[in-house]
Formats: sequence, C-alpha cells, structure tokens
Amino acid sequence: MKDSIKHFGFNPENYKLLFIGLAINILGYILMIGGGAENPGEFNADELFSTTRITVAPILIVLGYGIILYSVMKKSKNSDVKVSAISEDPKTEDNENQINKVKKDQANKDMLYGALWCVGGIVMTVSDVGYIFWGAIVFGGYQFLKGFNELLK
Repeated sequence: MKDSIKHFGFNPENYKLLFIGLAINILGYILMIGGGAENPGEFNADELFSTTRITVAPILIVLGYGIILYSVMKKSKNSDVKVSAISEDPKTEDNENQINKVKKDQANKDMLYGALWCVGGIVMTVSDVGYIFWGAIVFGGYQFLKGFNELLK
C-alpha cells in the first residue's frame, strides 16, 4: 500500500514538518487574540499594543508559513528514482539516451511551470489587486532559468 502512493512525494518527514508549521501558526494566532476592552468607551493601549501581539505573534505566523512552505517543497531522498531505476548498468548508450530524455522532460516541465508562475505573478500584479506578487515572479523566473540551464547541458 505504501508503494502505491509513493509518487505523491510526501513522506512522513514532510508531514511532520507540515504539522509543526501548522502548530506554530495556530500558536501565533492564539497569541494575537484579545486586547479588546469590555466597554467600548475604554481604551487600554498597553493591552492592545503589547509586544506579544505586535511582534511575537506575527513572527511566529510567518515562521509557521515558512516551515509549511519548506515541508511542501522539500524533496524526498529518493526523488531521483526515475533516473536510477532505468537500469543497473548506466554505461550502455540506450540507457544514457533514456536518462537524457528524462532530464530533458524535467527541464521542459520546470520551464513551463516557471513561466506560468512568473506570468501569473505579473498578471496579478498588473491587475491592480492591491498586492505585488514578487514571490511568484521571482520563483517563476528562477524555476524557468533552472529548467533552461538544465536543457542547455
């Protein structure tokens, strides 16, 4: 049963990191709760603008999202199974052609996804949503250039 979903790419370590990131996120949001007064006529600035709510909680939230992103993007140790599983003897010309074909397919896939991310980020930025999508633009550009560089090898 475990081999049937091996292509998914998530292993137990990825799930562990994902749940740690979620727990840190939830902790950050819990620390941000509160600060409101019982009576609308009262205002307690020390409680509302405490260091925990203004500094610690947002840092934990961003850290949690960073860990979640890392857990999703982290490759498993056997991610190069396609290339190594082609043959036991990598010296034959036919196997080298198969390996080069797999690498070329992966490079084309990287270029396509990179272009989609970059163009999507540019479109969303230009569409005046109110945000600048630097992450998508930079990630897409990097992914595209990585695939292009691999294609040139």
